Amino acid sequence: MTVQQLVPVTQHRNLTELLAPFTTRGAVTMPFAPDAISLALSLGRRISRDAEARKQPALQALAFWLRKTELLRLQSAVQRIEGDGTVLVPRGTVFHLPPANVDTLFVYSWILALLAGNRNLVRLSSRGVPQASVLVRLVNEALAEHAGTPAGDGTVMLSYGHEAEITRALSAVCDVRVIWGGDATVNAVRAVPLPPRAIELAFPDRYSFAALDAAAVVALDDEALAAVADRVYIDTYWFDQLGCSSPRVLVWVGSAADCAVAGQRFVPALHARVRARGYGVDVGTALAKRTFAFRTAIDTDVQAVQWIANELAVIELAELGTLVRDHPGGGLLFQVGVASLDALAPILTSRDQTLSHFGFEREALVSFVHRLGANAFDRLVPVGSALQFDRVWDGFDLIAQFTRNVTVTGS
Repeated sequence: MTVQQLVPVTQHRNLTELLAPFTTRGAVTMPFAPDAISLALSLGRRISRDAEARKQPALQALAFWLRKTELLRLQSAVQRIEGDGTVLVPRGTVFHLPPANVDTLFVYSWILALLAGNRNLVRLSSRGVPQASVLVRLVNEALAEHAGTPAGDGTVMLSYGHEAEITRALSAVCDVRVIWGGDATVNAVRAVPLPPRAIELAFPDRYSFAALDAAAVVALDDEALAAVADRVYIDTYWFDQLGCSSPRVLVWVGSAADCAVAGQRFVPALHARVRARGYGVDVGTALAKRTFAFRTAIDTDVQAVQWIANELAVIELAELGTLVRDHPGGGLLFQVGVASLDALAPILTSRDQTLSHFGFEREALVSFVHRLGANAFDRLVPVGSALQFDRVWDGFDLIAQFTRNVTVTGS
């Protein structure tokens, strides 16, 4: 089944035809069926070899995730989930509503549900962008290659706007609904009813930070500093800093002197990586950033606003308590120094998702998480890894959510 443009006309006659395999409950398989693994590997190969896709780092990251060793790792994880006396089976049909601003996310969500053995309905934004067009083309090729198999025939991807009737029809036949998007999107979709036994996963607006040990950064030579700056660049600038895991605050941890020196060294190093990577912003984004920065300076206690270039602006805060949570994206960072990671605790909320870090031992991070308790952060990952997708996301093990544990007791 290929990606289709659905035009809602006369009671969705086309939609009824598309959903026929889902109402007859066909095309469900066991987790990690050979045809599902084959489709995933085929898509990964196509992305890694395609000339247009090779120009897109986010697509190459997706191809790396779709390599055989990663799929085997996921399969091992499923085997660990399946305990004594239980068998994992697919839930049935998964309806995915990915965001428009992270073009690759629909593949991660779909592939995990596919590998779990499910049928899949994927709503793609009607607001197309070049990167998404390349990916949709390659997905179509992989699906066409697997036509006639449960993995290929059990997938329908369609593009439509915000027609509630279409979302209602798709929701009516699903067993899991996965909403990726802002709070407004989550609330709007949640108003659409689900079948009584269906479950829902929602991934709403989130906020993320980067914490760097100031003394560790001060101790770096220029080459090592450039490498760290490049990893922060990857976290920040992919998806124009609009991904839920994209850091918006640089937190320097250490003495006041070390924090000051670390910031003075790091910001020019990051700017150098921005230029080397060829990142640019349009006039509208640059104006929105400038307006946001100056409004923040007027309304909030800030120490300085560094307008390095249209692609990088830094707002230096006097303290974390003055942090403004609104954000325009496009390369704007708040910067603040604190004595320890614990200084983050008073401002954190359940909205805060990822802390990318540098210079901290795992034991210190584990201790920090225990002290936070239920307050915040679903992920603490090294800088450069903030946008790397994993089956455990926002505290949910997606493989576990896309399957059911069936109790089997012998006589």
